[in-house]
Amino acid sequence: MRTLNVASMTLAVMLLMSFTLFCGAQIALAENEPDSIVGARYPSISPDAKTIAFTFLGDLWTVPADGGRATRLTVHSKFDGPSHWSPDGKWLAFTSKREYNSDVFVMPSTGGVPKRLTFHAANDVACSWSRDSESVIFGSDRELNTPVPGTSIFSVPRQGGLPKRIVDCSANCGVLSPDGKTLALVRGNVPWWRRGYRGSADLDVWLKPMSGGSAVQFSDFEGRDNDPMWSADGAELYFLSDRDEVTNIWAKPIAGGDARLVSNFATDGVIHAQAAWDGSMIVCELDAEIYSVDPQSGAHQKVSIQAPTDIKQNQIELKTFKRKATEMAPSPDGKEMAFVVRGEIFVMKSGKAKKWHRLTETVARENGIAWEPKGKKLVFCSDRNGNRDIFVMESSDPKEKSLSRARYRKVTPLATTDGAEYAPVWSPDGKKIAYLMGRGDLWVMDSSGKNSKLLAEGPFIGGVAWGPKGAWLVFSKMCPGWQKDIFIVSAKGGEQHNITKNPAWDSSPCLSDDGKKVVFLSDRNSVWQRDSRHDVWHVFQLHPLSFQQPLQIQELTHQDEKHLKQFH
Repeated sequence: MRTLNVASMTLAVMLLMSFTLFCGAQIALAENEPDSIVGARYPSISPDAKTIAFTFLGDLWTVPADGGRATRLTVHSKFDGPSHWSPDGKWLAFTSKREYNSDVFVMPSTGGVPKRLTFHAANDVACSWSRDSESVIFGSDRELNTPVPGTSIFSVPRQGGLPKRIVDCSANCGVLSPDGKTLALVRGNVPWWRRGYRGSADLDVWLKPMSGGSAVQFSDFEGRDNDPMWSADGAELYFLSDRDEVTNIWAKPIAGGDARLVSNFATDGVIHAQAAWDGSMIVCELDAEIYSVDPQSGAHQKVSIQAPTDIKQNQIELKTFKRKATEMAPSPDGKEMAFVVRGEIFVMKSGKAKKWHRLTETVARENGIAWEPKGKKLVFCSDRNGNRDIFVMESSDPKEKSLSRARYRKVTPLATTDGAEYAPVWSPDGKKIAYLMGRGDLWVMDSSGKNSKLLAEGPFIGGVAWGPKGAWLVFSKMCPGWQKDIFIVSAKGGEQHNITKNPAWDSSPCLSDDGKKVVFLSDRNSVWQRDSRHDVWHVFQLHPLSFQQPLQIQELTHQDEKHLKQFH
């Protein structure tokens, strides 16, 4: 093994970055009148169903329920939302990360300075209100003492005070009935964004008497039932469900009976539904836009929102980076160091050198760097053409072949199919490049990019390494049962051989110079495979021509470390 000792390296990288500042939202602006925005999230309808509060650009806004020009309520740099109207319509409770983790805040529904209500280090998420508008109901994992991971439900006075737990089980999304006697809540452990789940961790709606007693399961569909909402008379409970494969709003009588379909969305993805306190309207989010639904007829319509606004920060920022390089690759002679910072490739002399050279300057992501064995070329991945492709860079300066000193450089594409190519690795003689494609299939090509050939099918092959003289390649691969084993395959193709066959996760293999040993990492000594302990193991008495002889696998001890120089 060739060891590079870099005593000190300060990476001062000045990058000029353009970045999008609005939390996944997009603003479409016409020359005269703004178009309807895309990116409005977490809708909440006022008690009289006349105004919708929502989150856009990370701030809270309100807009008339039939659409129109929106009014901005908050301007903080941190994300605000979701929000919930109080039954009297005077207040908005909302979740915000302005104090570094999610806490519950309250503010006048017409705007004003928000007041912080929760101060715990756990994440607190606003759910709804008490019927007298004096307390905010929220979910938190601050005191969860059950074996099921998740949150429980608490309330906190609107004027401020100590929160109290109002249920004795793991639950979320608590909403009180019109008479305040029953709390509808959601139990389960599946995130809202996981579609099509069917199983024991599914989300179901439960009913909890506030006077005491155990919660009773209300819905029993094996998929997702969440976001409970009461009808105005408390006789029915609306909720989101994907029981017909497409998520829609359903309703079920409290007294019992079958659930009925309310909305008729044909596109899956409806999330974050809330109902007006008078029961006349339900609002929800679909494909980053807000829709209103009539609970009686089931008709829905998109709410067109105009939200012309300035941006909070400059779109161009000057940054200095002295650490956090995501990749580093020393040249074969150890004299140069290539590294990646924020998707750009740089190179510098090893040691205490302070001067660096930027090799790429694109809006794309560059990574997966690897030096040619002679140290004159650098192969890398880039998505500059849409997919991840493989390129090679070399000096085009006739007076200087070193990348760190060359004035001119050229980039040549090697693998640019419609699929994704990544993780290139040079063969020892520099004539071949192994790489991964798609879901993790192993391919090899000439260093010129020609004669690509499939060597081993995945899925999820990784940690590819060449053996001596480029005759064999070793790699890790996902196997049935969700474990990784170490495999070896000839560079000419043919059968791939599993040489570890263990239910643990084996990874990062490399071959010795004589081709008879493979060193790899394994978590087979971990306690229940949960403590993330990875030790160094090796396979020896390797007979690659037949693979019929028994293999011996041992954990590498301190006494064996002197033999590590055999490995690349």
